[in-house]
Amino acid sequence: MITDLEDAVAAVVTAALAEDATIAAVPYVVRSSTTSAEVPGDRSVVAVRMQQGDRSMVALLDGVAEIFVATPSQNEGTSVANHRLMERAVERIFSPGTTIGEGAGEKTIAVALADAIEARLTGYTGGGFFNEGWQPGREDTMWMPSLRVKVGAVRD
Repeated sequence: MITDLEDAVAAVVTAALAEDATIAAVPYVVRSSTTSAEVPGDRSVVAVRMQQGDRSMVALLDGVAEIFVATPSQNEGTSVANHRLMERAVERIFSPGTTIGEGAGEKTIAVALADAIEARLTGYTGGGFFNEGWQPGREDTMWMPSLRVKVGAVRD
């Protein structure tokens, strides 16, 4: 189930980044941490990793998404400036007021996340999210900074 929650967050991140005009020229790919797909070395990688939260119970599936941006520095198509653009774009996704879609299909991120959870987790509805902000990379746990977002799903 935690993998399904990770896939839901990755789907929302993918959809939101696809609509972000500030990164239209930046080559990137979004990956779940559980995917076996090869990671390209010629673009930024936005990786979504989900961990079981500490509040899960019978009626609540609680997870913590860690969203990383990795940009290879040795390629001509990537740069520090592009990396910063990608980090800001990821941060905007889980900021208040962010929407994806247009017209009648426009949704807040909370609604888009709820829809993605319901599509992947039978018997659960989206319970919301809380953006904890950027966490520093640390040698003992992770080498890279990550945006931590708590995500909940409630059993029907």
